[in-house]
Amino acid sequence: MGASDLCAGVSLKTQELYAFVFACRYLDIFTNYVSLYNTVMKLIFLGSSFSIVWYMRYHKVVRRSYDKDQDTFRHYFLILPCLVLALLINEKFTVKEVSMHLHNVLSIHTM
Repeated sequence: MGASDLCAGVSLKTQELYAFVFACRYLDIFTNYVSLYNTVMKLIFLGSSFSIVWYMRYHKVVRRSYDKDQDTFRHYFLILPCLVLALLINEKFTVKEVSMHLHNVLSIHTM
């Protein structure tokens, strides 16, 4: 594996969706403390998801291997209807509740 094929075939838009879904899922890290292990694992998971996106966008070697022409998925057209659905259908209109519902709706389409 050389520098020319570091992220060949990997979709940046899908990685961005994964990072967004996981951020919505683990938003409770700031409000609900379960255990040190749980908190550390959530931080590691979020950090690794966002670092993949950062490397694919900004790292000078990795971003050269990303082919934008083959990554044609319009992920914004998926996020907007899911966000509207999460805002309309929830039990309580709180940030945590809407975030969890957005995670549930988006994870169905991204995973």
